[in-house]
Amino acid sequence: MSYRIDLLHPREMDEADARTWSALQGDVEVFSNPLLSPQFTRAAGAVRDDARVAIWRQGAAAVGFLPFHLRPGAFARPIGAPISDVQGLVSAAGAAVHGGDLLRAAGVRALKIGGLIDPFDALAAGPQSHALSHRIVLNGDADSYLHQVRAQSRNGAKNFRRYSQRLMQDFGALRLSAPDADPRALHRLLGWKSAQLRSTGLHDFLAVDWIKALLHRLFNTRQGGFEGLMLNLYAGDRHVAGQFGVRLHGHFHPWIGAMDPTLRAYSPGVVFQWQAVQSMPALGLNIYELGAGEDHWKR
Repeated sequence: MSYRIDLLHPREMDEADARTWSALQGDVEVFSNPLLSPQFTRAAGAVRDDARVAIWRQGAAAVGFLPFHLRPGAFARPIGAPISDVQGLVSAAGAAVHGGDLLRAAGVRALKIGGLIDPFDALAAGPQSHALSHRIVLNGDADSYLHQVRAQSRNGAKNFRRYSQRLMQDFGALRLSAPDADPRALHRLLGWKSAQLRSTGLHDFLAVDWIKALLHRLFNTRQGGFEGLMLNLYAGDRHVAGQFGVRLHGHFHPWIGAMDPTLRAYSPGVVFQWQAVQSMPALGLNIYELGAGEDHWKR
């Protein structure tokens, strides 16, 4: 079957294509991540003029969508990079979409991808490295899941109880605000993360104007099951830790996580994560991304 490729800025994409893209996400479970959605791409496009969507069409049907930033020298970066740590070419099963052909038709010489979701090997060419990524999948209730975690990691369960008790003794009762829509809490969370990045010698990407604009746009987005979602742990009146990211229906992908650096001895991140898992059913979440890496707390 003949095909053609359209290259558009996200703001130029019509609603029919956006609905098709969303339907493809629903048809292929591994594409369910909110960072692969048309809503996330449109949010990135609202703050970046170099955002593009390459659409693979077979006849009149759109069967593949690849968003990216088209940089000088025909070099492409994933949409939303560096804060988007999952990328992919969302396509229909059996559509035989060829990522190399799509990129060439879009005028792209090279695309550097971080975390690739590629069930149909559309973008598998070129050198690759692999890293283990973790997620929480809640098929039943949260208590049953946490019971399994306790059985596998008794030390982890003991640490959760110990740190929880210390926080309550020193600051007051624990409370998870989920969702938390307080912009002051977002400001604190981003400030903690920036300080963490600088203290470890990493680039403070949160200081970049377009990233700040994107995060605040997402924080205020509520659209068709896609929304910014912030969870925060409080001990008494004190904000001690939290995460911010995006959700698409039951799939949550946080990428900004931080804690009050003056409370490091209390390990509030450990307490936060257990509390966050307990909140999943009430929030309608069944997938909670933890991201790539071999961190002990993720295992």
